[in-house]
Amino acid sequence: MMFSLDQINAASAEEAARLLEPLIENSPELVSVAQRQRPFATVSDLEAALVGTILSLPPEQQAALFRRHPCLAGREARDGTMTDASTSEQGRLGLDRLAADDLARLDGLNASYAQRFGHPCIVALVNVPDLDNLFETFERRLQAEPPAEHAENLTQIAEVIRARIAKAIGTPDGPVSLSPKPAQVTEKTMENDT
Repeated sequence: MMFSLDQINAASAEEAARLLEPLIENSPELVSVAQRQRPFATVSDLEAALVGTILSLPPEQQAALFRRHPCLAGREARDGTMTDASTSEQGRLGLDRLAADDLARLDGLNASYAQRFGHPCIVALVNVPDLDNLFETFERRLQAEPPAEHAENLTQIAEVIRARIAKAIGTPDGPVSLSPKPAQVTEKTMENDT
């Protein structure tokens, strides 16, 4: 879905949240919080609002967000229950039509990762050139320590948001900081997630 900053800024809170919802995986409550920072003067302001909302969450709520992401070529893909954005992103690398041996390898990596870290491995597939690179990335990340991998998932989510914004509205006009803004998400805002 394409939209403009003007549309987002002029929309009702409900409509703005609906337009922005595809930008953060399965997280309408986070989009609802981020849209309260309107008006967005630039695409980077929009990106910073979305990413900043995630970074302001306590680590356990960030981990809950990680668990909302689909596994790569996993059950959600096979059941057809992924978001349109994730379906498109995984389809670009052919994850929806893997050979049996590649699918078995990816299933094994998904299971090992989930056992080690407690959630799916999040990869901004827009930055992955091919399946071999994906396997190399996945195997490397399995060796990471949990705090480093938590930080890597946040970086990957920021990259996913950046790519989805670029597809929907255009390229951001500057890099977004991965430094958290002052907490804007309260326990009450997120209580339905835990």
